[in-house]
Amino acid sequence: MRKKIDFPPYSEAEVIQIVEDGSVLCNLYGGKITDERGLEKWNYTDSGILFPPDSEILSLTDDERRQIEEEYNRYEMTLAELEAERVAQREEVESLHVHDA
Repeated sequence: MRKKIDFPPYSEAEVIQIVEDGSVLCNLYGGKITDERGLEKWNYTDSGILFPPDSEILSLTDDERRQIEEEYNRYEMTLAELEAERVAQREEVESLHVHDA
């Protein structure tokens, strides 16, 4: 989830995760510029920034917190499903090699 912030030179925060203590892990973006090819990009970026739960810079409503938690949980479930699928495929390949021997 992206949220506008007033934290020069940054103007936007991408919320990655809400940590157990309520702090918020973000990537920050600011100062859009146009490169030599005419493509718009961020002039300032920073990743892995942790804001405290009571931050004046990045405050979240209860609805925003709920949405972020839901997105994070979906992402984690997808990763777990992909990992389980990868393990199952590896076991299947290994069992085929055992039968071939």
